Amino acid sequence: LTRRWSAWLAQAGPHDLTVIGGGIAGVELMLAAAHALGPRAGTLHLVERARVLSASGPAVRRRLRAALAAAQVR
Repeated sequence: LTRRWSAWLAQAGPHDLTVIGGGIAGVELMLAAAHALGPRAGTLHLVERARVLSASGPAVRRRLRAALAAAQVR
């Protein structure tokens, strides 16, 4: 998996990515991917059945949603 990820990152962008699961782990994965892609990021989607981070406290939700918005994650 690491080799496939590295090979995908090495390709010319833009790179579109969808992560399914909007809990803490999904958000962390998406933010890490957005950081790794940098300006080569295409459309980044975080998909969740309910609201993203609905199980987290209000302060955590605000900070992580702001980070997702700054990374242009939809």
